[in-house]
Amino acid sequence: MNALLLQTIEKAQKLPISHERKSLLNELMGKIKECSGTPTLQFICTHNSRRSQMTQLWALTAARFFGYNIRSLSGGTEVTRFNAHAAASCQRMGFGIELMDESENPRYRVTIDKQTRLTMYSKLFDHPDNLKHPFIAVMTCDAAYEACPYIPQASARIPLTYSDPKAFDNTPDVQLAYDDTNLKVASEMLYVFRELQKDQS
Repeated sequence: MNALLLQTIEKAQKLPISHERKSLLNELMGKIKECSGTPTLQFICTHNSRRSQMTQLWALTAARFFGYNIRSLSGGTEVTRFNAHAAASCQRMGFGIELMDESENPRYRVTIDKQTRLTMYSKLFDHPDNLKHPFIAVMTCDAAYEACPYIPQASARIPLTYSDPKAFDNTPDVQLAYDDTNLKVASEMLYVFRELQKDQS
């Protein structure tokens, strides 16, 4: 991992996490521990454009950082695009971000470290790429949580929702809003896999 990403990880680990949020994160940890073999997490939001992409990326990053093996996926109830503000924020966090095409639903190559690269784009949660293994569904927005009371193939469904930085699009605070959300996601995913590492040692 590059120096900027390591600095972001250090900064994120210093952020406070409320008791209420820790209760949800501990529930997620419990479900991960119950998995036989490699756990698969799918982060689901309505458009699979912002929060679900961030959590997919940070879950895998946190797992790699603490030596925990997972599969990390994301999907939506609608297909849109990996939002450009979200991608730019991930780049500011220290991830390598490369735009692969200029389509309406562009694909990005995202680099965590030399061994870990993802192709990220907006897709439905039941896209064939997401259904190769049973998964824990982590709902990152209220609308998706309410719209999907039951998710086939999911071994569990956990509401870990985040405020939508989309509310700050076209405002002077857009960069700050996306970075704040990104850091909150990072702090919580790092908490999950730090605690899971402790259980393994």
